[in-house]
Amino acid sequence: FEVCVDNLPDELGESRTISNPVVLTAANPNEGYNADASDIKVVKAYVSDRGKGDNWYEAKQTNDKKLCGAYYLVVILESVNPDVKFEDTDDNCLVVSEKNGESFVCSYRYVKLSDSKIAFRADLYPEIARINYIYYSLSSYKNKQFHVYFDFASIKGKKAIKGKTLKILSSVNGKKVTEISGYGFEGLEMKDVAIPKTVTKIGYNAFAYCNRLTSANIPDSVKKIDCSPYRGSAKLKKINVSKKNKYYKSVDGVLYNKKMTVLIQYPAGKKGSKFKVPSSVKSITAGAFTNNKYLKEVTVPKSVTFIGSNAFSDCKNLKKMTIEKGSKLKTVEHCAIGVNRWKKSGITVYSKSPRVRKTLKKYNKEMKRAYRIKNCVKIK
Repeated sequence: FEVCVDNLPDELGESRTISNPVVLTAANPNEGYNADASDIKVVKAYVSDRGKGDNWYEAKQTNDKKLCGAYYLVVILESVNPDVKFEDTDDNCLVVSEKNGESFVCSYRYVKLSDSKIAFRADLYPEIARINYIYYSLSSYKNKQFHVYFDFASIKGKKAIKGKTLKILSSVNGKKVTEISGYGFEGLEMKDVAIPKTVTKIGYNAFAYCNRLTSANIPDSVKKIDCSPYRGSAKLKKINVSKKNKYYKSVDGVLYNKKMTVLIQYPAGKKGSKFKVPSSVKSITAGAFTNNKYLKEVTVPKSVTFIGSNAFSDCKNLKKMTIEKGSKLKTVEHCAIGVNRWKKSGITVYSKSPRVRKTLKKYNKEMKRAYRIKNCVKIK
């Protein structure tokens, strides 16, 4: 059956529907064993922006008309059979996408709203051709495992610019280009990017995982940079910021806000086995160190109160983190520390602060509940 989705952004193509959600009994949805779908219904299926924070499932459908950007695909499912209940686990919970004919696991999250209702979200990337399916293990019912499948036509892919400089236009059809949207050029293979001085904002993950990117230069016109603009770009060793920029600065190739209270991006290709976060820093943003393979030890000062999601994820050689005495750390978001490719990394965090130890124990508990990773970090 079809779930109508009206007023989707133009970038999502001509399709305005999420079509053919069905229930499967196979552990692998590609095997295609169909079962009766009457036990589960799709309550809502829509595209939203990234507002509402942790309450993303309450966000309204977007009417954004940007050429490219970062959105959530939100699907809310409900069991209409009292014997079929949603478990509070994401074991076998995946969002699988298709790009250039190849399927891969897409970033996702879910929230159990009740025993009979659950909300999923999947990140929509500019490079994704279509969201292929999402499936989630329900409680056993008549010795069967139920999965939910849907097919969603998404953003058309962009051609890679291998080994060349990507020149972003300063104007299109007489209108100034002032913003680089979230995920705008994620995954492209250019060597360099020329950002015009008309640009005032660089969005979340704008140049993430651009694995041929070796140079990053931010002009003085930029007033706003969302977290992790260059996340995971493996060859990027240094981020440069114009000295005339009033809002941001670069120190030894690391990107900070002007007052150096926020560490925004540590380049994934920056060499060096040890790094001490400056004592002025209060916040380490999401994806800040993602995919750096050189770091082995990191020292976090007592001034840091917040470490964002995936901040140190996929740092495969990072084995030691020291959090200084008297730390004010309050929040460690999901997958921030100790996760390599969705598996436990073996990192040890050293801290004698009762506050930090309590925060990390809470983090471990949440990682076990949500991602089935037991003792994600060792605490000493």
